[in-house]
Amino acid sequence: MQIGLSLPTGYLAGLIGDDVEMWVEMFGPRESGLEALKGLGVTSIELNDVREHTPLKEIKQAIEFVSQMELQLSVHLWLPLLDDGGLPEAFMEASRAIGETETGVAVQAIIHGHRGSMFPKTEDTWARTVHDLRIMCHLLEQGESPMVPTLELCRQKADGPVGVTFQEILALVREVESPGLGICWDLGHGLSNVLVHGHEEFPPEGFLAGLTHTHIHGVLPNGRTHGPIGRDDGMVEHNARTHRLLEVLRDSGYQGIYNLELYPARWEGTMAHRRDLVCRSIETLQEIGG
Repeated sequence: MQIGLSLPTGYLAGLIGDDVEMWVEMFGPRESGLEALKGLGVTSIELNDVREHTPLKEIKQAIEFVSQMELQLSVHLWLPLLDDGGLPEAFMEASRAIGETETGVAVQAIIHGHRGSMFPKTEDTWARTVHDLRIMCHLLEQGESPMVPTLELCRQKADGPVGVTFQEILALVREVESPGLGICWDLGHGLSNVLVHGHEEFPPEGFLAGLTHTHIHGVLPNGRTHGPIGRDDGMVEHNARTHRLLEVLRDSGYQGIYNLELYPARWEGTMAHRRDLVCRSIETLQEIGG
């Protein structure tokens, strides 16, 4: 099992900031932090917050550092509005930096569909998502980018992204018609949709067959996502359901990264307790992987 962990780009670039400081307090500066995580079994790191205004130097430094630490890489990007036929500079910088450090390696680039708040009607949001995904896939392929676009299952919420059910993701992928577009099963989003909206809990075979990446996190007692998945008395029922989803994923023959997308800022307790929950989440994946 390849175990991944999402981390702030600033932390990986050696910068300072609120989210960065939390990871420094839990695991130490980036060098000792990643060594500790490697010792726990982490083999891959995801830059979890590359956006349009992320400084290009920060993106490059983070990617170079992950490569230097001999860890696999994935990148969480966003779906831009592609009116002028060109990808944003942050996309291009990530692609260039990956190409310079990870020669010949395909790197998962995780994307959400467009948000409903961006357009007057749901059908407009859907159509524009298909349009921009299609152009993005073409431009990445045309430029021989090492990044592999991957569409994420999202949480259903007011004015949130399209693509919140297994069938919606499959429909979007079919409409885009790009052989390079993969699927990211966000197990935490999926479980939240089950608990709050009664969605289908387990994905159909077609969805599992198209999987190229995962985001794994638990649902907290207050209903928020991106919680730990270790065995915690406060979340016994939710964790049991997460573990069942992981077993379905494992039994499907999935060979990609099991990427933990944890937000300790949402958790209660001391930094030492939060670190322990991160560690237990990693251990849980190892137990399920057998």
